[in-house]
Amino acid sequence: AEMTNEEKNSISHRGKAVVRLEEITHQVTMMCQNNINSIEKLDKYKADNQVKLDDFVRKRRHCYNKIRSFKDEPEKVKQYRALISEYNKDIKWYRREIKMCDDLKERSLKSMERVEQKLTRSERKDKSR
Repeated sequence: AEMTNEEKNSISHRGKAVVRLEEITHQVTMMCQNNINSIEKLDKYKADNQVKLDDFVRKRRHCYNKIRSFKDEPEKVKQYRALISEYNKDIKWYRREIKMCDDLKERSLKSMERVEQKLTRSERKDKSR
């Protein structure tokens, strides 16, 4: 049996590279759309999104609690389930944004560290001459 393109890409280094490139593209787009040009602004953006995420999680929990109290009223249960479904979409989006902030910060700090190491090596070479 032949593998689908999706199966091949999940295994191949090229497929993994394309996925990683899509992640980085999304990160850069997020930075541009939100005018993020420093670690401090990235941290603030993440914190703001965490507050919003916490609010949606709280609202969803409230709906679950209401469903338990309205077991005998299917119409109200249906309304709360619809709300939960909407909250789940928002929760998923905010969790993705927060994870993207973490990944972006980690990648940025590693890049800054590599630059500093290269500068330090360069300075040592200049002194030894």
